Amino acid sequence: MAAPIPSAYSRTSEHLLDDLPSIFVGDKGRIPIHPLPLQQVLHGLRDEFVLVHGPGGVGKSDLGINIALGASAEVRVIIMSLELSSKAIMRRMLPLVSALSDFDSRIDAQEFVEMDELPLVRQSYMAQIVSQSKRVCSSITIVDDSFTPGEKTGRTVEELRNAIHQFRSKGEDLLVVVDYVQLLSLEGSAFTATDQIDRISRILASIAHTEQVPVIAISAVGKDGSIRGSSMLQHDADIVLKMTELEDCGDERTVRLLFEKWREGVSGTAVDLSYVPASHLFC
Repeated sequence: MAAPIPSAYSRTSEHLLDDLPSIFVGDKGRIPIHPLPLQQVLHGLRDEFVLVHGPGGVGKSDLGINIALGASAEVRVIIMSLELSSKAIMRRMLPLVSALSDFDSRIDAQEFVEMDELPLVRQSYMAQIVSQSKRVCSSITIVDDSFTPGEKTGRTVEELRNAIHQFRSKGEDLLVVVDYVQLLSLEGSAFTATDQIDRISRILASIAHTEQVPVIAISAVGKDGSIRGSSMLQHDADIVLKMTELEDCGDERTVRLLFEKWREGVSGTAVDLSYVPASHLFC
């Protein structure tokens, strides 16, 4: 007796046409992001696996934080930061939130340390920045490589996938930023470093497509500028963005995002952004 045909193969596809908006923008629409020029090109994100790469110091981590802050107004954001600690991320977020909230972004980090000793007007001003940052960060979880007593060591891609699946099963929308992807690990062993990145890449793509959760993966590059570890990352990604610095005017730089790959758009598209390293702001 022949085995029954699996249900996935026996159902035709005309039912997909009953809900056209879900095909083009997702079940709950697309998630708006920051910076605005990138938002205007992408019209937000929904189920894309986005790979960002570029030379050191070009602002890859800051771009990830900008995207995360933009999305946090609408969805829960998970920043898997395996390069920077959660406190280092927060040191970047405070001036960035200040700049995005029309506060004076030229703040001295020492002012946060010595707030009680500042003039009352300045104390009130700094307190507003902290208060606004708390509201923003209420939607953001930062997972770094620190551990509580008794916790397993290693931040695995499987742990990330399981956490996202649990949130999605409760109906929560999310966006994920991984910084950077080569520092993720697997629960099981891999034959080679390339094999490990191949498997991690496949799981990140599955998170984006199956769970309908945008995944922004920041990648390290080699001395020759190529993506480190595996070509599978470029193969699996829906969008590959290459960051290059066009101009450095001291306090402000011009950075270009080149769409090396864009499955639903035009490869070769470029978006130029202003980057202010002191406030970690892209605009």
